[in-house]
Amino acid sequence: MEDGHDKTLVVNSEIFKEIKCDCSLPTSETYKDLLFRAVSNDALNSADPSFTFIDSYHEYGKDLFFSRINGLTPNYEQYGKVVNIAASYLKPVDFALKIVRWRETSLHSDNLNFANNSFEHRIGTFLMGQKYDSFSGALIANANEVQNLRMDFANNNVMNAIEAKGGTAFEWKDVYNNMVGYTLSIHYSATKFFR
Repeated sequence: MEDGHDKTLVVNSEIFKEIKCDCSLPTSETYKDLLFRAVSNDALNSADPSFTFIDSYHEYGKDLFFSRINGLTPNYEQYGKVVNIAASYLKPVDFALKIVRWRETSLHSDNLNFANNSFEHRIGTFLMGQKYDSFSGALIANANEVQNLRMDFANNNVMNAIEAKGGTAFEWKDVYNNMVGYTLSIHYSATKFFR
């Protein structure tokens, strides 16, 4: 795909089958959707997905990423009452649910249901940090992990979660990857003017 910046992106051919218009104009909404999906796809197919995604974030600008994610509607029914109340009053929580929706709808489907859990947690926290602030991004990402621990408690599986025995909603590696995303957000914010 020609991305308008003389950079070739790896794109799953199924993406193109979904688009039935002339996307040659970089200002068209369809082109922006395709570019956003291509950048995400390209990152997952690279040697270092997080840094590849952040390089593209820098190159194409935050507006491309945030406008595409903001256009998504989370599946609010899959969350409990507390999360829905928080999402209705707190924009960062609602945005976090939209990031989950992006992961579920395009990131996985464009990559033949390939999931890269580390990348998803790191970039989710990074994007939250860039949209609001790094601390809020980490706080919301790890609040999700607390929610998962609560689910494990309800299923009498909390000790397996704490001892990292697997088969649990809570996973220590997710907390770690959220903190890596937090660090990436701080680093990017501190160095973006020197790129």
